[in-house]
Amino acid sequence: MDVSEKGLAETAAQAAAGTGVIVNTASLAATQGNPYMTAYAASKGAELAFSLSLAAELTGRRIRVVPVSPGAVGTPLTRAPDMFPAGLDVGYFTKIRSYFGAADPEQIASAIAFAASSDAAYFTGADLRVDGGAHT
Repeated sequence: MDVSEKGLAETAAQAAAGTGVIVNTASLAATQGNPYMTAYAASKGAELAFSLSLAAELTGRRIRVVPVSPGAVGTPLTRAPDMFPAGLDVGYFTKIRSYFGAADPEQIASAIAFAASSDAAYFTGADLRVDGGAHT
């Protein structure tokens, strides 16, 4: 958490010197409780709150801040058999994820690219959820 939050603050300080957009990767875990994800959720919750507050501070300088919150993403880490502690009902995570399944990393990258693009020029201070409807 220390590295994540210090990195955010340093990046924001550098970006605030100009104009443009800051895109931070938060997570659906920031707003949804999940077992065995306490530290991760706390870190991502801080990142989301930081991003929303920073957007309020920087809007007058024409700097956009967009947090992107992915849901489940299919990566080697999330598919690892030892990802979760023994005895955890992994079926829980199947129930809370999208009917579309886990996102491909490229789908999240596309959302981030959109958030940073001129197509999203009027988008700031709002969480861009990329969760396939899992949080509806």
